[in-house]
Amino acid sequence: MTKLKLPNVCNRAATEIVRDDLIEALGSETIDGPYPVDASEVEQMSHAALQLLVSAAKTGPGVQIDPASDAFRDAVKLAGLEHVFWEASET
Repeated sequence: MTKLKLPNVCNRAATEIVRDDLIEALGSETIDGPYPVDASEVEQMSHAALQLLVSAAKTGPGVQIDPASDAFRDAVKLAGLEHVFWEASET
């Protein structure tokens, strides 16, 4: 299974690019478990990108964010969405 690598700047334009990859992966019958997403190089995260990832996390097998940059974690925390992506012990 391939891993989706998020770009440094996850804005609306980037969201439109990764959306199709997520739709294809989460709709695949061959996926076994959460789809891996690499957020290690994210420096900026828009609300649109967070909404896309929340939707993906709640669709089919979901997503697993690993690794995640500090900027990504900060954006998730600021939005109060830690519970969507990580167990309480991981935040």
